[in-house]
Amino acid sequence: HVGRSSIIKFTYHDALVFKDTTITGELLTLFEPMRTMPVICVGPAHLAGLGRALSFPRYTHVDIHPTEAITHRDRTLAQLRALLSAEPLASEPKVVLFQAGSLSWWLMHRTWPQARRAHFVDLGRTLDLWFPDVVKMQPWFRADRDAIVRNMGLSKLYR
Repeated sequence: HVGRSSIIKFTYHDALVFKDTTITGELLTLFEPMRTMPVICVGPAHLAGLGRALSFPRYTHVDIHPTEAITHRDRTLAQLRALLSAEPLASEPKVVLFQAGSLSWWLMHRTWPQARRAHFVDLGRTLDLWFPDVVKMQPWFRADRDAIVRNMGLSKLYR
């Protein structure tokens, strides 16, 4: 906690907070409550299999274009808004995961007013952990590969 007085305190996390929790395995605790909720993931095509990998029974993937996601952002926004407004999803708590770079914030900003029961979480490239061919060359993963694989329980994927 950082603060100027004992009354005002806040927790500051840098952009690596989720990647750092992969080294200790603490990221797994974030996924436990999600297994009881609908989960929407906005990201590249390979994340279509994330729901199966993480045992999310109510998982929906919104694909983003691999090289021109910003150009196609209005289409992505329309897809996400349609999902968030459809019943029964609209009236229940849900999680929206993002791996879409700067498009993530743009989408969150435009969908939050209609999806106040949604938890928006931008996990960045940490979601790639369940896709060894995608993550294997990323410097953050290579630097701590052994600890991440061990503590995240991914040994079967990385034999």
